Amino acid sequence: MFQRNSRLLALSVLPVALAMSACAMDVDETEAVEENEDAIDRRNEPPGMTPPRGTQTDREREPTPHHGSRCRIYRRGEHGHVKDATIHREAPDYNEGELETISAGQGERRKLALIGFDLSDLDDDVEIERADLGIWQTWTDSETPVTVHAIRDAWREHEVTWHNFGDGHEHEPLGSFMTHHGEGHHEVDVTKHLETWRHHRPRHGHEHHGFVIDVPGKRHAFRSSESERIEHRPFLRVCLAGITIVPPRGLRTNPREPSTTPPREEPGRLHGQPVRLPEMTREHLRRHLIHIGPPHTRTPHHEPHRRHLRGPLIPVTPPHGTPMPPH
Repeated sequence: MFQRNSRLLALSVLPVALAMSACAMDVDETEAVEENEDAIDRRNEPPGMTPPRGTQTDREREPTPHHGSRCRIYRRGEHGHVKDATIHREAPDYNEGELETISAGQGERRKLALIGFDLSDLDDDVEIERADLGIWQTWTDSETPVTVHAIRDAWREHEVTWHNFGDGHEHEPLGSFMTHHGEGHHEVDVTKHLETWRHHRPRHGHEHHGFVIDVPGKRHAFRSSESERIEHRPFLRVCLAGITIVPPRGLRTNPREPSTTPPREEPGRLHGQPVRLPEMTREHLRRHLIHIGPPHTRTPHHEPHRRHLRGPLIPVTPPHGTPMPPH
């Protein structure tokens, strides 16, 4: 008897224990998710102060196009074909064109970073208002000047080396910037260079070969087109001031010339005189695609473009030159 009561007691307590266990499991899972959401992996981040996750700093914001212009951004994954690579003076036959960074500097190993953009779709009859080369600097703890030079000769991303590139760039820089502590975005104005190249292209028929990034001091690295984040990849932003539009034949382009176009009639007037519905015949109104019917009739299905008029008197302006119907 005692054993039977013990078994019944155990069976009655079992559902309560299971329910409490389930509640405990739910609480543990919720706490685990909250802890997981708050946890941030800092192992791959550079030393220094790091803003909270989700905070967008000025250096991380996408550069905005110039207002009043039609801008085009050449960047891998966004528009056009882009190539980049690093070449080494101490390893003249070595090609480095598939890494997520490009580097330049005159440290233990002299390096140059090359960036090229396919500008074949840039028309010759438009005015370039602004052109900027943008690159993303990786983390550094020093401030160093960086210069940008024009490339003279053609090269290929996975074949270019110090040996075959040689002295293939201009020594006079197009522009420069200073690296800063941490990482971030830099831009160099290359408008004058791109305008000069565009004016010479029709005569010489050559493509734009890109830019060299050079650092006279300590080596610095920049994000390449292989970077996972598209906003970190090198880009060339070209803003066009406008396009050349040829007016149709016979259109008056000089405001001082007399106009041969008849003056436009005001709404509700024909040749300067008010027009009332009784003066219009049904045939005349049908020419103007207006359907007349009782107040509650619908437009026929075979004439979906005609409108229904409910009022007896409305102003109607037919096209200029339409003869008035007889009274």
